[in-house]
Amino acid sequence: MTRLQSRSLNCGLRFPGAKCTYAGTDYGLCGPLGKMFARCTILYCLLCHLCCRMIYEGTQSNTYLLFAANVILDLRTAHRNLTVSEDGKQVRFSDRLLPDSPLRFSKWYGILGNESFSSGRHYYEVEVGTRGCFSVGFVKESVERMKYIVTSENGFLLLILEKNVYNVSTTPLTSLSLNDPPKKVGAYVDYERGQVSFYNVDTRSHIYSFTGYNFSEKLYPAVNPCNSMTSGPLIISPGGLGNTLLPVVVATACSP
Repeated sequence: MTRLQSRSLNCGLRFPGAKCTYAGTDYGLCGPLGKMFARCTILYCLLCHLCCRMIYEGTQSNTYLLFAANVILDLRTAHRNLTVSEDGKQVRFSDRLLPDSPLRFSKWYGILGNESFSSGRHYYEVEVGTRGCFSVGFVKESVERMKYIVTSENGFLLLILEKNVYNVSTTPLTSLSLNDPPKKVGAYVDYERGQVSFYNVDTRSHIYSFTGYNFSEKLYPAVNPCNSMTSGPLIISPGGLGNTLLPVVVATACSP
């Protein structure tokens, strides 16, 4: 066994078809990778180690680039006072009213992404700037859209800034004291682990995590720019290119 292989194996990996067990946590990544790259076992082992390390450090320093989601806002779900850009990446409050629809939120100035998640890990970012009010996160498909009951008990898993006070939508609300108010918020969901987390993208720091949920219905990305005519738009982005660059590097290295 080479020194290169030994270094990887000592980090908790076994191949082929191993599970990723970095720093005592099983992330279950290496089985699929083992089938894809069975011919290059050294690289496969190192790749698993890299993936595990990125995810483990992502849990600690909050980098979830491997799971970046291309969130596009669904105009059909927008509160009537919201305006959405043509590419579905920006939303702001407006005095122009959209047509009424049962799909829209009537009391909460929110909008959903057009794609739901019912498995896996997903991450997106929202540029919030220095505004004094916003909400970012995920909501369950069954949320009540005609009332203003924004709590986790009612399907809202959100980071909320309102009147310059940060809260998360627990039941009841939990207030947060943030030393560095985020100008860009990262929102992450791990469906199988029942976890939703929020991060300050600029400082790479964790803000809060909902944990211990047993999700059984679809989750949608959700944002709320609040009812301010003077604030700029909330701007959605996937959160990086890590989900596309890593497979390209590996495929190139493993090619005959």
